[in-house]
Amino acid sequence: MFNFSISTSWNAMNAPNVRYMLNQIKDAGFGKIELNFGLTANDVNDIIRIKERGLIEVTSLHNFCPIPRGATPAKASPDYYSLSSKNEKERRRAVAATKVTIDTARSLGAKAVVLHLGRVNVKDRTRKLGAAL
Repeated sequence: MFNFSISTSWNAMNAPNVRYMLNQIKDAGFGKIELNFGLTANDVNDIIRIKERGLIEVTSLHNFCPIPRGATPAKASPDYYSLSSKNEKERRRAVAATKVTIDTARSLGAKAVVLHLGRVNVKDRTRKLGAAL
């Protein structure tokens, strides 16, 4: 087994269930995982049960995990709500969902939570820069 983690974002969307997802990860040589932002509460509960049996170690979670209520895995995003939103209602939802992620991390014994704290919108100049090279 490798002594580092792999994110469930690698295979969560294509796996029919949590057990299959984790078996793929184990078969690839990983015993440690980061839970990605597209997992449902049911998925996380299944992972908790599997972790309690000592079959996997959870090292970190990527906010928001589990996905916020009302969201679907297809719409899930670390930017589903913005922690730096100017809209107070959205910011409060982001904080509440982040607290759930932190509580989930604690219950799984994870040592880290990955947060997206906002973004800066800038004009995309990639093609122009590429052409200049």
